[in-house]
Amino acid sequence: AERTLWRGLTVVEAGLRHGTGDGVVQRVLREAIEKEPSLDSYRAWIAGEFRRAHVEGIVEAGRALSLFDARDFATSLHLPAAVVLTTADRLVAPHKQRAVAEALEAPVLKLAADHDAPIIEGKAFGAVIRAAVDHVAGQVAV
Repeated sequence: AERTLWRGLTVVEAGLRHGTGDGVVQRVLREAIEKEPSLDSYRAWIAGEFRRAHVEGIVEAGRALSLFDARDFATSLHLPAAVVLTTADRLVAPHKQRAVAEALEAPVLKLAADHDAPIIEGKAFGAVIRAAVDHVAGQVAV
């Protein structure tokens, strides 16, 4: 189902090219600012960043992700890792994030947030990312 969803991004791409993109950007911004009012002072910059996103590149990345499967080799990597698991993620299901952690034999650092955590939960996201980096750095004696 997810592979089909990613491949279906072509329809989304067409909509974004034909003007629905601005409406989507405004809705996302409105929701983000409702959750994190301090973002309001960055509204114009964030909107600009959304608009600068290369739609074709995003769609192509989605297509590539629909074909990617690391299960055959992930367990053989044996590299230091940590997984930041966003427990309310609607884009990458938490069970998939746990599967990555298991395959890598990595600790899981949970964050009660959605996929937009870097924007909406900036401080908490930064703290958990820092903890993940510190864990990995400690494993390689950096």
